[in-house]
Amino acid sequence: DRIWTKLLLNLSTGPLCVTTQSTLGQLYDEPACVAAMHRMLAEGGAIAAAMGCPVTEDIAALLAANRDSPHKPSILQDLEAGRPMEIAALYETPLDLARLCGVPTPTLDLAVALARSRARRAGLAG
Repeated sequence: DRIWTKLLLNLSTGPLCVTTQSTLGQLYDEPACVAAMHRMLAEGGAIAAAMGCPVTEDIAALLAANRDSPHKPSILQDLEAGRPMEIAALYETPLDLARLCGVPTPTLDLAVALARSRARRAGLAG
């Protein structure tokens, strides 16, 4: 449960923080980003459930607790520091699992593609 909880938080915030170069709290400045985070949580939760690991923790509450957070996810820190970004490990692998289980992930697909594109443009695709 803890691993999936952490993964869902990473999935629902990291790609958006990378593409907007925002802290977790700054994502809340844009209602569309908040809506996307919730869709990404739902899609990630569906992946976990399909893998036999339904998340029981209230991820949405954890996400809401970050409303004023100045934290930058490690993937954004990597971008800003010019370090290789772990797009494949953090984001593409869960999407591969979704495909194997037949779980649709349209919002995650777009967010991860945008993060991957940003990493490529910075020469940090890893």
